[in-house]
Amino acid sequence: LIHVAEASAVGFDLSAGDEIVADGATRDEALHGGEDYELILATPDPVGLLAAFRAAGLRVPLDIGCCTDDVGAWTADGEPLSSEGWRHRF
Repeated sequence: LIHVAEASAVGFDLSAGDEIVADGATRDEALHGGEDYELILATPDPVGLLAAFRAAGLRVPLDIGCCTDDVGAWTADGEPLSSEGWRHRF
């Protein structure tokens, strides 16, 4: 998520709590691990996005927070989030 936010020149505020943590993982692994198995979506029309997923018979995405205009400000449940995590070589 941090890579996407940096490339998009936005900040974000995660508010999903432990809902973003898969069974058997820790919160730290969910926030900073390198194994990503889900997609991150950002849209100015969340209602339309959910309707499109439902209409297609797909699992509805989990709302984990929002993008902000505060470039480089990354928070999770109101606390600053560090940029730890996997760094690709490209």
